[in-house]
Amino acid sequence: TIYDNGFEFTGVTTFTENVDIEGNLTIGGVLTYEDTTNIDSVGVITARAGINISGGNLQVGGTNVINSGRVLYNLEQIKLADAKELVLGSGNDLKIQHSGSHSFISQEGVGALKIKGDDIRFEDAGGNEALRLDSAGRLLLGTTTEGAVNADNFTVADSGNCGITIRSGTSNSGNLYFSDATSGTGEFDGAIAYEQTDNRMMFYTASTERLRITSTGDVGINCTPHSNAGINLHIHGDNTTSEIRLTNTTTGTGANGSYIQQG
Repeated sequence: TIYDNGFEFTGVTTFTENVDIEGNLTIGGVLTYEDTTNIDSVGVITARAGINISGGNLQVGGTNVINSGRVLYNLEQIKLADAKELVLGSGNDLKIQHSGSHSFISQEGVGALKIKGDDIRFEDAGGNEALRLDSAGRLLLGTTTEGAVNADNFTVADSGNCGITIRSGTSNSGNLYFSDATSGTGEFDGAIAYEQTDNRMMFYTASTERLRITSTGDVGINCTPHSNAGINLHIHGDNTTSEIRLTNTTTGTGANGSYIQQG
């Protein structure tokens, strides 16, 4: 049917040549496109009720990796089903997925996984902060404020119990090392060590053991505590004498004061 202002098609209409429409085209039913060529839109295509892709691929920017600054605007959510990955990088380098029970961010390609920010904060599902790496490189656990001394690079705080646990295997040692910038990867300047084979604690300075506490509470300074029963404190000097000296504000730290000396 031909009207003064347009056409009305009541059946199947086939166009064998190009059709140019200068105004709007409104389709009240379903538009099915079954050709094998492309649909080329010069302007903007607006889908008011959604786009359903039941097969094939959705490609933006052709078949190449999107790298020209194309963005998606005004989206509230992008959803992927469980175990489906969001993959980034020309070599499938970065992958983000939820397995159904856990969430994963995986850097599987060349390079490092970098997280940038003035400071980096980790929160639980309720929004309670548990860990912070601030802009000065300080690590804060259970607190949002660094220690009393600004030079503290590691601060742990808790309203109840507070502690640090270093756990190792059943037959190995648990050690805490202190080192300066001149030490190598296998060297240390100070250390606190725990030996599980006999449950002893050792304290080191200048990479040398200075104090040892045995599992029974015996203490050895510059030596292994004497094994004889009843010897709870064993002090060994590097020179000809070993002594215990007691001083006060009057006697000072010099040779005065009361002392016990082994000569």
